[in-house]
Parts: sequence; structure tokens; C-alpha cells
Amino acid sequence: MGSINKIVNKVLSRRFSLVLPKLVSKYQHASIKGRQIAEVGLIANELVDSRRRSKKPGLMFKLDIEKAFDNVNWGCLFHILDSLGFPPQVSNWVQGTMCLPMLSILINGEAHGYFPAFKGLRQGDPLSPGLFVLVMDVLSYMLSKVHDDGLFEGFFMDEDQRRWEVSHLLFADDTLIFVMLMLTKC
Repeated sequence: MGSINKIVNKVLSRRFSLVLPKLVSKYQHASIKGRQIAEVGLIANELVDSRRRSKKPGLMFKLDIEKAFDNVNWGCLFHILDSLGFPPQVSNWVQGTMCLPMLSILINGEAHGYFPAFKGLRQGDPLSPGLFVLVMDVLSYMLSKVHDDGLFEGFFMDEDQRRWEVSHLLFADDTLIFVMLMLTKC
């Protein structure tokens, strides 16, 4: 059963890598073919430099989601797959690769007991990074929605011309949020 699981994971991983760039927002840079995590640092640096040159106040928040892989809710993940229009068969395959394997604890080098996992993605599993990106893209969607509703304004690459606004960037389990401060005089 273990080798079949690995084959299914590998096939799904390759298929996901082909569709992920079309599914996730432009703000997500981790585990997406054609996008580099290093770009996030360069973009963030340019945004902060532009903000400093303009001498306008702003905040940049960095969210680091602790043990993010371990805390992914499977029900949420399967709902996301369904919402994105993945066929039920794909969701069943993903569910099978995640839910069927049994885990064991090593004590003094010996395996003791087997038990099923109830949540989370497995480190080292080739499918996990793509699935995690889909889950994190929900956060990106929520940030975009709040921004688009006018509740906050992001930083601009060219502050003088107010071009190329960026409200947030995601890379792996880290998120940068850029908020321009609107100061009013009383």
C-alpha cells in the first residue's frame, strides 16, 4: 500500500504543479512553477523604499503561521478543492493519500502502535506544498477582498504616480501585509 500511495502522490503532485499557477493569486510565490520566493524579498524591499522616499507613514506586518503544515484542517482543504472545481475523483485521491496511511511513534528505535492522522499535511510529501498553497490562497483571497472593499490601502511601487499597488505577499507559511496609514488631523 505504501508504494501505491507514493505513486499516486507523485502523479497528483505533478498534475497540481501544472494548474496551481492558474488557480492561486498573483500574491502567492511559494511552490508555484515560474514564481520565485526570492522575488518576495525584492518586491517588499522596493515597496518599503518607495514608502520611505515618499515620507508617508505605513505599516508592514509579517505573519509567520506556526506549525502551519501540521494544522491544516482536512475538511477545509477538501472544501477548497471542491470550490475550485476539482473533480470528486481528485478529491478522493487526495483524501486517500492523506487519510489512509497510519502513523507510528518510535520509542528507542522501535515502532509502537499505529494510529491514523486527523489533520495536517506531511512534511516531505510531494503533494503537501501544493495543497498548502491552496489553503493559504484563501487567506490571500480574504486580504484582497478587504483591500478591494476599501478598508485599507497597500503600498505602491511608484508612490508618486500611485502605480503597482501591493496589499500583501505570501511565501510558504509567511505573509507580508502592507498598509498605508491615513492620518487625519482633529
